[in-house]
Amino acid sequence: MTETVPPGARGDLRPDRVPRPDGPASASLAQVVDSGRGAGGTSGRERRRLALNHSSSSTATISVTGSGTVQGTPDTVSFQVGVQKRRPSAVGALEANNARVRAMEATLQAHGVAKKDMQTSGLDIYQNTNNQGVVTGFTVANYLDVTMHQIKKAGGAIDAAAHAVGNGIQLNGITFSISNESKLLASARAKAMRNAHTEAAQVARGGATASARS
Repeated sequence: MTETVPPGARGDLRPDRVPRPDGPASASLAQVVDSGRGAGGTSGRERRRLALNHSSSSTATISVTGSGTVQGTPDTVSFQVGVQKRRPSAVGALEANNARVRAMEATLQAHGVAKKDMQTSGLDIYQNTNNQGVVTGFTVANYLDVTMHQIKKAGGAIDAAAHAVGNGIQLNGITFSISNESKLLASARAKAMRNAHTEAAQVARGGATASARS
C-alpha cells in the first residue's frame, strides 16, 4: 500500500534557510547611500539598495513528492460459487437448483460464513437442444458471492460446499483483502510526509552549500 504526497504542500524552504545578502556588505551599502543622499530625491544608489532589500525578502520554495509503503496481512477471502442443474423442464431444473443452493448455504454457514456474507450475483435459465434443434431440457445456473472473515476456515468450507452440491458446482474468482485499511493508510501517509520532509531538507542543504561556494 503506497501513499503519495503531492508536491506543493510540503517541502517549503523559507528564506531563513537560504543565504541572504543582508550581512555587513548590505549595511555598508546602506551607510554609503545615507551619507551621499541629497535633497533632490532618490539617488541611483538608494534605488539599488531598495531593490536589494526587496529581493532579499522574497520566499524561495522547494516542491517535492514523498511516498510511503506499508504491508498488511489479508484477513478476508472472497469467492464466487455457482450451482448448475439440468432437468427436462424449466420448473424441475429451477427446483433442483434451489434445493442444492439451500444445502450449500447451510453448509457454508456451518463453517463460519454469515448469511449476510452470501449474496446471489446471478441466475441463468436456458434451454438445451440436440443437433436437430429440438429442445431436450433446461439448465439453471445460480451464482453466489461469498465473503469469509476467517481465512483459515475457507478451505474446509469450500470443500464441504462442494460435497453438499455434488456435480455441477463451479468455483470462480478467489481474492484476498484487508477488511480495515484505515490504520495502514494512516501509516503510509505519515511515511510519505517524512519522506517529503527529508527530501526537501536535503535539497535545501544542497542549495545553501552551492550558494556559499559561489
